[in-house]
Amino acid sequence: MAGKPVKKPVGRPPKSGSPYQQISKAMAKVFDKTIDGAGGAEGISALLIEEMTEKGRVIDVLKLFQSYLPRQHSVDMEVSGGDALSTALSAVASRLSDKQAERLNNPETIEAEYEEVSRNDEADSGKDE
Repeated sequence: MAGKPVKKPVGRPPKSGSPYQQISKAMAKVFDKTIDGAGGAEGISALLIEEMTEKGRVIDVLKLFQSYLPRQHSVDMEVSGGDALSTALSAVASRLSDKQAERLNNPETIEAEYEEVSRNDEADSGKDE
């Protein structure tokens, strides 16, 4: 008599998920390697802070975050060019008026050497030549 009966394994063989699952796992591995190559989570956060503060790309970074957030945690934002432009122009106008007021309140004295020449001397110097 033979020993135990042989049973067929149930389900899919190991590591043979659907093509979507295989691609997802491969992309996750690539993403992890990329983050490790950029200095880990702290390196990525330093890059994002630099983009937002030094390069002034806050809206672009927020849009990027929004694409990775679940739908219930999406970031709602509205930017209109008119608002940003009018705000920027009013800030420039106020700075210019402040500078102009400062110049009027604190005039700068310019010292220079000069020589007085009368019109008669100028006319006489032209005849001798």
